[in-house]
Order: sequence, then C-alpha cells, then structure tokens
Amino acid sequence: MRVLPEHYLLHLSHLQVRIRNSYVYAVRAYKKVGTSTKYYSPYSANVTAYTVSKTPSITLSSAAQSVTVKWGQTTGANRYYVYYSTNGGKTYKKAGGVTSTSYKISGLKKGQKIYVKVKSAKTIAGKEYLSPYSSAKSITVK
Repeated sequence: MRVLPEHYLLHLSHLQVRIRNSYVYAVRAYKKVGTSTKYYSPYSANVTAYTVSKTPSITLSSAAQSVTVKWGQTTGANRYYVYYSTNGGKTYKKAGGVTSTSYKISGLKKGQKIYVKVKSAKTIAGKEYLSPYSSAKSITVK
C-alpha cells in the first residue's frame, strides 16, 4: 500500500495508469496532535476503479446504399459499438456492436449524408466499460 503525502488532502490524481488494469483504493482520515503524533481512523471500504479502452479512430467508405466503417484494434477493447446519424449529427442510432474492427451499415439512401462514430468497450467481471465516442466523421452514400 502506498501512503500519499499530506498535500493529497481532498483529491487524488493517479497518473500513468495502464489500459486493462484495475486499481483498488482505500482512504482514512487522521488528526495531527502536536508536531508529530497522528491519530488515524480505520480505512474506508475498498473502491475499485477500471481503466477504459482507448477511443478508436475511424475511416469511412461508401458503396451502393451502404457505408463501411473501419478502425484499428484498440488496446484493451473486446467489443465496439457503431452509431450513425442521418440528420446532420443531431441524434445518433446504434447500428450495432461487433468484436471485429469494421462494420457495414446497409439500407441507406443514395446521396444521403451520414455521420458515424464508434465507442470501444471492455468487459470486466461481467460489467461493460465504454470509451468516449470517436470523433464523428461524415460521408455521402453512393
């Protein structure tokens, strides 16, 4: 267990965390009496924090009434979710979730401009943790 210096009184920033890791934290208060005597409370219950997967970077291509979204494998991810918008990026629909690094959105209209973004995900102990959305990209359907 690492004891933090006194200037970490109200918050903690844990730098240099690794993808796919979990970190367990516990805190306790103390009261300093005089110049060196400290009285400690018991430790709090442990809290586990998980790192999320990196945000994917996407590329788009269009064929007849469809758009294919591709991205590179992101460290720690075991699933990806693809979202698209047909109204200028105002609202997005979930197109689907896949374990591969590409997804084809079909049934689109020729000439329609769509916006696409992707989230990566990883599952730890039965709970899914999502990355932030990728930057949205747009393409006109062929």
